[in-house]
Amino acid sequence: MMSKLVRVLLTSFVALSFLGAFAQEQEPTVSFTLRGGLGSQGFEFMGVGGDIDAVRNPDLNVKVGDVVEVILINGDASGMVHDFVIPDLEVASAKARVQNESVRVVFTVTAAGTFTYLCSEPGHALPEANFGMFGKLIVSD
Repeated sequence: MMSKLVRVLLTSFVALSFLGAFAQEQEPTVSFTLRGGLGSQGFEFMGVGGDIDAVRNPDLNVKVGDVVEVILINGDASGMVHDFVIPDLEVASAKARVQNESVRVVFTVTAAGTFTYLCSEPGHALPEANFGMFGKLIVSD
């Protein structure tokens, strides 16, 4: 009886591990690159390439079902740390700790709406004061 339970648990663990690995390996359907750091107006994300090139804190437009890749490049020479977070979607990148280090986060959008993305380092994003490293992820149906 105990060995049957162990086999069921082991099989479940392997299946869940496989599903988690599969979810992480999905190819992005949409990709954005942002450079984080100090700009002329304080902390900011600057779009890199495509329609968002050189746009400060750009709107990121996607559709429900898109697999979104965000690459964040730390553009800060002063040694500040930056990240990319969408609190309402529980999306968070690793921290880019040194100048020119890049981090990547991939996630699937499952709901339409407008969601704030930001840098979670203290003082880097104050959306309520319209200051700092934040923008909008706009998801359409």
